[in-house]
Amino acid sequence: MYYRRRVLVALIEAFGGELSRVDCQKLMLLFCQRSTKPPYSFFPHTMGGFSLVVEDDQRWLVASGLLAEGKKVRLVGKESLLSQLHKDDISIMDDLVRDVDELRGEGLQRKTYIEYPWYAVRSRKAKKLLTEQELLAVKQSRNTQREPTLFTLGYEGISIDKYLAVLIDKNIDLLIDVRNNPLSRKYGFSKKALMNATQRVGIHYVHFPELGIPSNQRRHVQEDGELERLFRSYAEQILPAQPLALLLLRTEVEKAKRSALMCFEGDNTRCHRRRLADYLVASESFNQSVVHL
Repeated sequence: MYYRRRVLVALIEAFGGELSRVDCQKLMLLFCQRSTKPPYSFFPHTMGGFSLVVEDDQRWLVASGLLAEGKKVRLVGKESLLSQLHKDDISIMDDLVRDVDELRGEGLQRKTYIEYPWYAVRSRKAKKLLTEQELLAVKQSRNTQREPTLFTLGYEGISIDKYLAVLIDKNIDLLIDVRNNPLSRKYGFSKKALMNATQRVGIHYVHFPELGIPSNQRRHVQEDGELERLFRSYAEQILPAQPLALLLLRTEVEKAKRSALMCFEGDNTRCHRRRLADYLVASESFNQSVVHL
């Protein structure tokens, strides 16, 4: 079992063995904010801070017989995982139990909103739960930049929750998938799952497989010189052969104002998305700035 799932089971155990799904999310958010190596990332959701990976791990734990199936998350097994955590995590969990005590429901949501106001920027309940002064803190935590910008962002080394958090923080309205083959062994990043995830946070998703590099051309490229030759071929042969896809891409980018080209590699200099952005910038009358995240 992944260690993060052990932490999740231990958290449910520490708080009595049964929690509502919303309370479980909020308690894990508080745990992660106190940890130097948080097992999960979160993004602003209509319910406040939320993690798709926590949600998926709950399903896995149900399928594995460690949680009961139902509206609440309830432990089934009697084995204690709390005592099996790392020493620092046990200490954090103990402090969290003392801090939160019996606080649940809207009271727990309010606590997370006050302590971490950025996670409340999309909450439907913030106005109900917070005072005017507390709502001001939420407002001030929001990034207000809306200048037309084309971002590029890979997902190597980060979770779907962290990826969504970056998109939301940068006020990105459109995610443009430029992978030739939009499949991933990493949770949340295959085409259908990614489309569903972005839809949940109000970000539009489009896919342009024609603007990717076929995997058979990339598979054996290892040295920098080979990579540079591949990217040169991409800019000089693949892109000029896709005038319709480029026109549609540019139309989408200009309509959305703030969009992001996505692929796998964390380093944009080793990904074709940078060459695609350069190609757009070099085209006539393209006037958006480009930011590589």
